[in-house]
Amino acid sequence: MNKIRIGGIKLSHPLTMLQLGPLADTAPSAHRLLRCLADARVNICFLVVNRFRSGRIITAAVAREDFFRAQQACTWNPQMAAELSIRNAVGLLSIFPTKMSLEVTGIALAALKDADLTVHAMGSSLSTMNCILDHEALDLAVAALTERFELPPGHAPMRPQIRVRQTDQTQRD
Repeated sequence: MNKIRIGGIKLSHPLTMLQLGPLADTAPSAHRLLRCLADARVNICFLVVNRFRSGRIITAAVAREDFFRAQQACTWNPQMAAELSIRNAVGLLSIFPTKMSLEVTGIALAALKDADLTVHAMGSSLSTMNCILDHEALDLAVAALTERFELPPGHAPMRPQIRVRQTDQTQRD
């Protein structure tokens, strides 16, 4: 079987997934939620807003250390608090295809399914396909993907070396 060449794979540190919804059209907007998360100084590693007949579903992934601040920001509205679900110990797997296509998306999702891995959320752009999986399954996901995709020579999946975090403290030289 010929493998499809991709530009790389990146794995995240452990994250917490927050999912709100389905939210009725009368519920506060995603914009207000994002403003609350920003005011709470929560960095969002992944964000997808989906619209279904049943309402909007907002899925976000945040660093585990930001979880409590994120939870407080999400529960300021009683309707939103009732619709909040939380999944701890997830990870973000990012695939960088040389050309994004439905074929790449389909092959990647099939590889993850064949490895019996659950994709909790997914988002894509022209340059990246991102999937939220259980963090402990990220290495299995890489093994499943490398059976069907060819990484650049000498490339291993990138893992984060540093973390950026918002704080109220300022540092002076």
